[in-house]
Amino acid sequence: MHSKVPSINWNEKMNIETYLNSLVKNKIVIFLLHGVIKKNSHKIRNYNRKHITKSEFNSFIKGLSKVGTPVSIGEILKIRNGKKMPQYPFAITFDDGFRNNLSLALPILVKYEVPATIYITTDFIDRNRMSWIDRIEWAFEKKKTIKIDLPWRKNKTNISSVKKKIELLEEIRLFIKKNKYIDPNTFADSVQTSLNLPLRYSGQSDLDRKLSWSEVSFLSSHSSITIGGHTHNHLILSHLSKDELNYEIGKSLSLIKKNTGKRVQHYSYPEGLDYTYNKKVIYHLKNKGIICCPSAQHGINSVKTSPFKLKRITVI
Repeated sequence: MHSKVPSINWNEKMNIETYLNSLVKNKIVIFLLHGVIKKNSHKIRNYNRKHITKSEFNSFIKGLSKVGTPVSIGEILKIRNGKKMPQYPFAITFDDGFRNNLSLALPILVKYEVPATIYITTDFIDRNRMSWIDRIEWAFEKKKTIKIDLPWRKNKTNISSVKKKIELLEEIRLFIKKNKYIDPNTFADSVQTSLNLPLRYSGQSDLDRKLSWSEVSFLSSHSSITIGGHTHNHLILSHLSKDELNYEIGKSLSLIKKNTGKRVQHYSYPEGLDYTYNKKVIYHLKNKGIICCPSAQHGINSVKTSPFKLKRITVI
């Protein structure tokens, strides 16, 4: 690891120094983010810091640009193919397609001349759609007391403290993501209905609003940005049949091509942990012309790491 870290104000929740110290000579580091917000004013929503603050993001990018060398995902592939590796290379990636990637993150990226890849979930873009877990987080913050029946619990759940709500959200995340027989969106419907809330599928806050297709098109033509795919419905690819895989991947690629005029070669796996992709998934991606698909598994990469098994470090 490098021994010198630039002098930055660390008086923030995010431990930026840890991320700077993850840069290693002759290794490639890819950072995974989702969003950037002005400030976090919620108790339940964004408890896992999927969206970091604008101030934190600025310090993060400023620090990285002083210590390491920013590269695009495309440049990482060139390094793998023999191009000389720069000093402490790092790449910035965003998953899902939040509008704050454009409104808040892009100006900072441009300021420090740092490229980024934005992997978009095309149904989120099409309908400004919220993910199933964001919908449940919204419901848990909306209701003072959570009274629901969960299929894996014998007794009815009845909680009201912030701590208990967050613990339950973690439990729900783990159970639903690993159970391929439960449709997550239908489950979110059932949670909102059981809490006597209207079914909410979209929102306009910084935590919810997605990019529009015109904004995706603008970003795709920006010199700092690469647009990649992240499926159509944000489904775990290893859970899908051959026909479902073809639809999820093909639909996302065709929509991006239709709305930007560009053919996508980059992708990322929804959720991205080891159980979310396999040889079958990689075969289908390659068959659709994809040349690189990083995971969300924690770690750094060598020049020998497969472009379909690249590790990322999640920024929170």
